[in-house]
Amino acid sequence: MQDTTSLNTPDLLDVPLESDLALKVMDYVHPSEVLQDDRLGPADKRAILCAWASDACAVESRPGFRWLKGTPGPILVDHVLTALRALDAMTGLQVSRQDAAMMRQAHLRAGKSTGARISR
Repeated sequence: MQDTTSLNTPDLLDVPLESDLALKVMDYVHPSEVLQDDRLGPADKRAILCAWASDACAVESRPGFRWLKGTPGPILVDHVLTALRALDAMTGLQVSRQDAAMMRQAHLRAGKSTGARISR
């Protein structure tokens, strides 16, 4: 397994975020910090977390990790998905655990089957 210190910097790929949100992501080390940020509304929190969870932030050869441009390093995708579920609970948009598990498994299978990952 590859050490995160040997990965390229996260600025090689622009994740589609509004310019003001793209600047704010530099404030976060972990997805839970997005949830705790009172400066952001639910829509902005969701935009940041969804961008963080997207395949555009996937780390090559490490399908379980995401690296959002502007953050210091890769994070387990499970941590991002947990933050999204917490945001759903805070805003009243809840997905059942079974549905969430099925979506995660489908996402992991898709990542393994393509084998294509974006270099970081």
